[in-house]
Amino acid sequence: LTAWLLCIAALVSLATSFAAPEIGVRVIAHPSVSVAEISAEDLKSIFLLTKTTLNGSHVEPVLDTGVLRLFSGAYLGKTDQGLEIYYRSRIFAGKGSMPARFVSGADVVSHVARTPGAIGYVGENTQLAGVKTLRVR
Repeated sequence: LTAWLLCIAALVSLATSFAAPEIGVRVIAHPSVSVAEISAEDLKSIFLLTKTTLNGSHVEPVLDTGVLRLFSGAYLGKTDQGLEIYYRSRIFAGKGSMPARFVSGADVVSHVARTPGAIGYVGENTQLAGVKTLRVR
């Protein structure tokens, strides 16, 4: 019995180690985005401007500067200043344009709701209307 309990505990621990981090933000998308979940790697690629399609559909990142530090640290591996420098270098090299950015979650939701292909993130308590939430795996 003890061996079984240890085995179950190990499996639960292993399963949770691969789950997306709980960081206090939700990833949202325009209803036209054809997925219900997104890998952390795809999310990173979209926000680092190296991936512009998801399942064959155009996608574009939208930033919530209010929770940027949380999101960027957890999913992009960059500080907010590091991300700003990264974006500027991509733009200077002609490899992208600055993502839309807003200072409030409500503004992010509004922009994502009216912009086909938009994917953003907001604080976990932000009211959502006209968007869908993507599960990060």
